[in-house]
Amino acid sequence: MQEIGPYYLEEGIDFKKGDLLTENKYSWHKLANLLFLESPAGVGFSYNLDTKYVYNDANTAHDALYAVTDFFNNKFTEFRGRNFFIAGESYAGKYIPDLAMLIDGYNLRGEGVAINLMGILVGNGVMTFETLQKSTYEYMINRKFVDPEIVPIYQSSCQTDPSSAGCRYF
Repeated sequence: MQEIGPYYLEEGIDFKKGDLLTENKYSWHKLANLLFLESPAGVGFSYNLDTKYVYNDANTAHDALYAVTDFFNNKFTEFRGRNFFIAGESYAGKYIPDLAMLIDGYNLRGEGVAINLMGILVGNGVMTFETLQKSTYEYMINRKFVDPEIVPIYQSSCQTDPSSAGCRYF
């Protein structure tokens, strides 16, 4: 919502119910149609009631393919044939290429209306897991997700890279 949506919240304000939003005059929706998928099901505002569902990258990619093909084939057929881009950040560096590959396969098999995939965009994407834990560690500490009283315990639960002041991996 803060980056590309039609409205945003003013920075530095402690928001509460009833506060007003500010129009984003640079919103992407003015030039494009946007479809947001949360991956995997059960994060953010989505939910999954299947207690036996296995959360992994392959299932996430297949779920996203199902959502996209259902969108074009059944729900909003008026958008068929339009240029389609997949974009995301962070762990989407894994999800987006997986979904693009599945879309290519879907199009080659001719199972339904072809999806006009024009490209993918990945911002600050996870491309390797070699540095992920250090950045995750710093993110958790810097965003106050870890109680300051237990930071020493958190720090001691991982191996430390002597060349940096942080956690290299768990």
